[in-house]
Amino acid sequence: MNFLEYVKDKKILHVSHSKPDCDAVASVYWGIEFFGGDYYFHDVTSNKVLALMEYLQLDPDKDPPPDTKDFDLVIVYDTERRSNVDYIDLDVTPYVIFDHHPRETEFVRGAVYSYKIPNSATVVNLYNFSIENGIDLLTNEKVRFAFAVALYSDTIALKTARENELKLLGELLGNRKVEDILDLFSRRPIRSAMFIKDLTSYREMIVNNYRIGVIETNGVEDEVHVFVDGLFYPFGLDLLIAVTPMGLKFHVKKVYVQKIYHKVLVKLEKEWGIRRDHGIWVGFYDVDRLIEELHKRM
Repeated sequence: MNFLEYVKDKKILHVSHSKPDCDAVASVYWGIEFFGGDYYFHDVTSNKVLALMEYLQLDPDKDPPPDTKDFDLVIVYDTERRSNVDYIDLDVTPYVIFDHHPRETEFVRGAVYSYKIPNSATVVNLYNFSIENGIDLLTNEKVRFAFAVALYSDTIALKTARENELKLLGELLGNRKVEDILDLFSRRPIRSAMFIKDLTSYREMIVNNYRIGVIETNGVEDEVHVFVDGLFYPFGLDLLIAVTPMGLKFHVKKVYVQKIYHKVLVKLEKEWGIRRDHGIWVGFYDVDRLIEELHKRM
């Protein structure tokens, strides 16, 4: 399919997964800039995301969700799961998917077109798609910077970035600095008093020679990001368990993702019938039970 010909003159709605991250927002903005149309974001909760949306002059508070019957096409960004966009009806309107997650799903197979390559972020795929299709995104300052913000965020503040991501980040930033991304985030600071209070809940243990930290948060997902970005490595952690109002959220040291996350946490998730949404074990809070299992399995 010639995608550019296919979308020409169509009335388009651009959407992403619930609780969008910076990658989702930057991707939607790319679509709006180059194909036109309307957009909708569902359940925006992150201060980082709100800061990026303010910079891009996107509205996080549109309500209710638009009726997809009013559009010729829906473009879905940064998710391969139908459940992540269940706030709109995709049974009545053709949809397209741009994504970077590795799983192939029925939702992806039902798209009239998909550009889905496993990668560090959806914006990396959109950058490559733009080059392949003669879309000059590098002359669009806001798209470039939004892509840089997304790439920085989806590589956990560059902790998982490799050569290709770092080269692309340099190209996207141009004369800007990484500090400009942090300055953007500082426009929407977390509540420092609340974060410091939550830090007092922190506890640490050694489980079969792995250092595990546990922290309870009051629901601001950016608090978990701050801990991961700033304290995870200085504390020498191998696994962080964050107790959030929605359930448990994890961060695993990269070298142990296969050994701890896939071979232990994912298996427990299936055995215990836990529903995972945006990396959170929804409704599960029993840290002690989990630690007991980690002693047996790690």
